[in-house]
Amino acid sequence: MSGIPKVEDTLYFDFTTHNPSTGAVSDADSTPTCEVFEDNTDTAILSPTVVKRTSKTGNYRVPVAATAANGFEVGKNYNVVVSATVNAVSAKAVVAQFVLDGKRVNDLNDVSATGVADAVLTRKPSDVEATATADSVAFALALISGRHKVTVADNGDGTATVTLYKSNGSTQWGTITAETAPSADPFTGLRDAT
Repeated sequence: MSGIPKVEDTLYFDFTTHNPSTGAVSDADSTPTCEVFEDNTDTAILSPTVVKRTSKTGNYRVPVAATAANGFEVGKNYNVVVSATVNAVSAKAVVAQFVLDGKRVNDLNDVSATGVADAVLTRKPSDVEATATADSVAFALALISGRHKVTVADNGDGTATVTLYKSNGSTQWGTITAETAPSADPFTGLRDAT
């Protein structure tokens, strides 16, 4: 696990078992078990399957699918507890503790700058117009694209109110005030969006 684990990540934790008499690494009598507990709840939220590492004496791993479907939540504390029996002696230990950060926004295959940029640029204004405000990049791009209905009303004071409509053509997305003087900065209205 690298970085802060997030909801929807699968986390992997290793642990080893030892002979209680000698302390030497030794396989458990049977496959160990695991339970994951949330905060002060005494009932396990998950009981993942423990897997023995191939050709590794006494070495086990446990995958914890920290998904919302499994009941995991942002900001909660989790303890991963394993139980094992070696040479008829039972033992139990906390092998990991973690807190989950926010859910990933998108599962991008390419998380490079180019991949993120490509993902952003494939979004259409209609994908974001429900939440994008009049001072957003999405609004500005829709305004200059010429693909949305736009009305302009002269305010009589050297400015005009520009109204952009959503892709359905009838719902108002937002308005900006733009200067109408021939020498006006063409981007003034976008910077002063309301």
